[in-house]
Amino acid sequence: MASTYFSLLELDTELGISKRTLATREESLRLIRVRQQGGVATMLDVRQAEQLVYTAAATIPDIERLIEQTENQISLLIGKYPGPYRVAAH
Repeated sequence: MASTYFSLLELDTELGISKRTLATREESLRLIRVRQQGGVATMLDVRQAEQLVYTAAATIPDIERLIEQTENQISLLIGKYPGPYRVAAH
C-alpha cells in the first residue's frame, strides 16, 4: 500500500511538472512566432518550438492514465470500488 501511495505522489508531482513545462513551451512558441513575424526567427525555429509543444502535450494524457490506474489500485487495496483517490493536490 505504501509503495502505491508514494507512486501516486510521484505521478502527481510529475503531472504538475509536465503541465508547467507545456505552459512554458507554449509561451516560448508564442514568442518565437512573434520573432518570426518580425523577421528575426525562421520557420524552422517555429516548427522546432511547435514540436516541443506537441511533445510536452503528449506526455500529459499518459501520466493522467497512470494516475487513474494507481488510484484504482489504492481503492482496491483499501476495499473500495475503483475510482479517484486523491492523496495530493496538483
